[in-house]
Amino acid sequence: MKYHAFLTLLLLLSFTLAGAAKIGSPGPFRLIDEEEAEAVLGDGIEFNHSWLLREHSVQQLKLFPDVLPPPSFVRTYMYESSECATKNTTYCSDLSSLGSIATAIIDAELEKTGAILFRNLPVHNARQFRKFFKGTKWPTVKYAPYGPNRPQVEGIDLATNIPSQYALGLHNEMAYDPKPAKRIAFFCNTPAHVGGETILGYNKELTAILPQEMLDFVRQQGGVLYTRRHFDNASSLGPDFSQMRLSSWQEKCRGTTKEEAMVFFQDMGFHPSELDFDAEGTLTIRFQHSGFVQERDEDVWFNAIYSGLTTTPDGTLFPSEFNDRLELYHWKAASAFKLQKNDWLVLDNKRVMHGRLPYSNQGPERQLLTVYSA
Repeated sequence: MKYHAFLTLLLLLSFTLAGAAKIGSPGPFRLIDEEEAEAVLGDGIEFNHSWLLREHSVQQLKLFPDVLPPPSFVRTYMYESSECATKNTTYCSDLSSLGSIATAIIDAELEKTGAILFRNLPVHNARQFRKFFKGTKWPTVKYAPYGPNRPQVEGIDLATNIPSQYALGLHNEMAYDPKPAKRIAFFCNTPAHVGGETILGYNKELTAILPQEMLDFVRQQGGVLYTRRHFDNASSLGPDFSQMRLSSWQEKCRGTTKEEAMVFFQDMGFHPSELDFDAEGTLTIRFQHSGFVQERDEDVWFNAIYSGLTTTPDGTLFPSEFNDRLELYHWKAASAFKLQKNDWLVLDNKRVMHGRLPYSNQGPERQLLTVYSA
């Protein structure tokens, strides 16, 4: 048995022997208590109406929260460098081994809370993070966002490149794909000097506060239809840079033939009938989804209606009033805190939504490395 696999097995075994209620912090990671968590996660962030993407009446604006509270459900593990001062252990010099230890914690704890924060990691740049992440042994997942592929550092995606002056609302990554990522995680290589806080929210809590008529409306319409179009960069007509046509299919699948594109998207879970090339070479991808996932036999909200990328299955836009109310309830379900340098935030993508507040471009450029797991 390989060393990393053996180490992970031993750590998981130690968790089991300790008992579910007494799970400890293996190696150099210390689970912080509730009192310390308040200092780590902050006091929350005052809500700002300028973050809203839609117009709301004065009466509607009064319904938005005054403050986004800190996410109390995030379980935080602090890396203790003092462990390495007294012990000659592999993880002190081998970041891959440290990643393996972090995985043991994630596998044991993420299902309980949906969000785990590792703070103060001895990882100081993208190259070191790549070594650390290699030790997690996460199964990879193909990622093809609606727009252009994300820029990368050391072969790792950067977080969304939506302009810094805009808030990125709560969402689940790849909700528009047949096989969304099971986990998504963000390593903070450089935090924003001002702003850029991370927002989080439980899908189940959003579902609980959404009015019943909104839930019923999605069911009655038959769910959600996602449609995206990728132009052919070999076409003499050139690209149409509308909302749904922001990149070529060659760029998206990193291929040159239609056959390669078909294989790429079918590997992502799309059925051949959902993929269509027109006479101009434009690839249209359609995917219909119920808008919910099952969590303990209950329907839980899971879709990207809020993004505006969707229609009902018959191609009708969701009513403006519906989207107005949806923006309100997304913010009511949101909590906020700021990632610090060397933080690694791991989320259960099927249960926890994420987003980002606006930030200033003054100072070093904000840089979050993003990884996904099947």
